[in-house]
Amino acid sequence: MEKKRQRGVTLLETVIALALIVIVTGTVFVTCNVTLRSQAQSKIKNFFIGETENVVMCYYSDDFESALGLLWGESVSNVKFNEETGNLQIYYSEDFEVTQADGAVYLLEMNTKDIGLPSVTCTKISSGTLIYSYGGANENA
Repeated sequence: MEKKRQRGVTLLETVIALALIVIVTGTVFVTCNVTLRSQAQSKIKNFFIGETENVVMCYYSDDFESALGLLWGESVSNVKFNEETGNLQIYYSEDFEVTQADGAVYLLEMNTKDIGLPSVTCTKISSGTLIYSYGGANENA
C-alpha cells in the first residue's frame, strides 16, 4: 500500500516562522524607539540654538532689557539678571515657554562678564545635562 503524503505546515515550520516574525518586529521597534528619542533630543537642541541666538542678539542691541521684552513680552518678568555678576538666567517649561524657576525644566544661563564674548549654557535642570553651550573664552580655541 502506498502511503499518502500529508500536505500542510508542520509545528516546527510554524515555530520558525513565528521566531522570525518576533526578531523582525523587535528590530523595527528598537529602531523606531531610537529614532524618536534622537528626534526629541534634536528638537530640544535646535530650540536652544535659536534661543541662544535671540538672547545674544538682544544683548548686542542698544537696550538689552527692552529687546528681551520684545522677544518674550510679559514673560520677561520671569528673567533674572544680576548686574553685579553679569549672569542672566532664563527658565523654560517642558513646552519651551519662559517660566519661573520653580517647576522649570530647562535653564538658559548667560554670563556677560566678558563683554566681548558672552558665554551661554543650556541645561536640563533635573539631570544637569548640558544641552548646548556657546561663546566664552574657549570658543575660538
